[in-house]
Amino acid sequence: MKNYFKKFAPFSIVTIVLAALLAPTYRAQSLGTTVRIVPVPDGAYYSVDGQIYTHATSAIWPAGSKHILSADAELDGVQNKSRYTFSGWQYSGGVLPGGNTVAITADPSITEYRAVFAVQYAISLVFYACQDAASC
Repeated sequence: MKNYFKKFAPFSIVTIVLAALLAPTYRAQSLGTTVRIVPVPDGAYYSVDGQIYTHATSAIWPAGSKHILSADAELDGVQNKSRYTFSGWQYSGGVLPGGNTVAITADPSITEYRAVFAVQYAISLVFYACQDAASC
């Protein structure tokens, strides 16, 4: 066993030295930033790069990559008698200009976009005329 270590010791030392010298040269590359897209309120339809969602989603976007965020101006809600009207796209720095569909460039400093909707509910009042006033 001693002869084995003596035989391969120079190779092991060279390998360790090379690894130490090359380590600063080879760094892991960043895959990008995790970006979250959130509909407000939850359940409203929106799309990211053509894919439709109804709940918050996350994706890893490389810095500088291009993406399309889109939402319908008006849509019927998941619940009966409700309607969502799109208000705009927001992020931590304010409102994104451009309306329902916006083209954005991924920026590592922006980690969340919000699709903001106003919600309207229809109210029904159901009543009937009573024939006999005594039994109503």
